[in-house]
Amino acid sequence: SAAAIIILTLLVFWKKMLLGQFVGDDFIFLEKVSTFGFSPKNLASFGIFHIYHNTLLLATGFRPLPLALWVLLYKGFGMEPAWYHGAILIMHAGNAILMYFLIRKLFPQAVALASACIFAVFTGHIEAVQWISGFFDVLCVFFFLLSVLLFVDFLENKSRWRYFWSVLFGFLAILSKETAVTLPLVLAFLCYWRYHENESRASSPMSAIRPAIPFFFIFGAYLLIRRI
Repeated sequence: SAAAIIILTLLVFWKKMLLGQFVGDDFIFLEKVSTFGFSPKNLASFGIFHIYHNTLLLATGFRPLPLALWVLLYKGFGMEPAWYHGAILIMHAGNAILMYFLIRKLFPQAVALASACIFAVFTGHIEAVQWISGFFDVLCVFFFLLSVLLFVDFLENKSRWRYFWSVLFGFLAILSKETAVTLPLVLAFLCYWRYHENESRASSPMSAIRPAIPFFFIFGAYLLIRRI
């Protein structure tokens, strides 16, 4: 099956990653989760951390979902890097499979399979997949792709449940990394693309992108709260 081919391709390319150690920024986040406790102070600041580059403070992030997974991994496996690398590898495999199903809805199967395999082994993902600190990116992409895939299903079937799950996974994506704020634009583009492919074009372009509008309000509210 397509999923088996994608997983085999990924394992051949990334198999040595399971033997890797912690590197770079991994130790910053490991220090955070190793000192985490369930006190009111810790719970109030959970998910909030500072992004450093060359010792200069750039921004403050709120990413509770990846940090929650780190806490679970640390509580279960301590400082054994293979378990952390394995968790990221499983998530990356899931992302590649989701990429296949998403592209399959828009293009022929051969294009979808080739694209998913390239995505699985693309060397631009090295830091995101090989570094433990890349869990933010991998988890964000997972929820992002799930949201887009369910949204495309909604456009095809008009299922309210699929729309609800698309909204939920989109929100989980932004709780994983702030770059998910681009999701409403992606969904609006998909709506417009569907409109452009529809030869009858019974609706206007603005009404065609209406399903994506609630995402703009939800994500806008999130950004507003972050500013307060």
